[in-house]
Amino acid sequence: MTGMEKGTGVFPPESVLLSVEEMYRADRAAADAGIPGERLMEAAGTAVADTVVDRWTRCRVLVLCGPGNNGGDGFVAARLLRERGWPVRVALLGERGKLKGDAKTNVDRWQGPVDPLAPGLLDDADLVVDALFGAGLARPLEGVVRETVEEIGARDLPCVAVDIPSGVHGDTGKVLGAAVPAALTVTFFRAKPGHYLYPGRALCGDLAVADIGIP
Repeated sequence: MTGMEKGTGVFPPESVLLSVEEMYRADRAAADAGIPGERLMEAAGTAVADTVVDRWTRCRVLVLCGPGNNGGDGFVAARLLRERGWPVRVALLGERGKLKGDAKTNVDRWQGPVDPLAPGLLDDADLVVDALFGAGLARPLEGVVRETVEEIGARDLPCVAVDIPSGVHGDTGKVLGAAVPAALTVTFFRAKPGHYLYPGRALCGDLAVADIGIP
């Protein structure tokens, strides 16, 4: 079959798409196999940080974190970039004290201030890491999130999207109100249909599929 590794019966990661629900099932299967979510989040954030370092020279980075696991990935990436000497600022949608699980673990590991999300923070950024919402977003962006997302596009700031640009539906590629235009998207384990269906495809920029240890 086209795209299958010869003699293995296994499709390479770049040729297989998972729906959002199938990705949730893969995550649950990894947990059932004894792989801690904390380890997967560390691997995801590491993939983002590695990709940023490989593609850009050191500059001022603003990491935008959402209230869920996508935001947790962002906190990991922020910590690792700072450890490598990059100037990093973090903004959070919501309250730090309301984060739970692995996201809470990684906000606690972040040794720096956490600013409330606001478009004005973009004034001091050369590069944005969008870790607001992943492929599971199901409702339109609104309020300060939409304002910030639209401002990234208006300023033409280079942006790295974590999983998928915030505002792009993971299954359909449709834009939910507004969406971040990314120069590069780093997703994990397998790509989603929204990475390839327009208009999402045009917003993802280059796509990197990172192995984070899901069997």
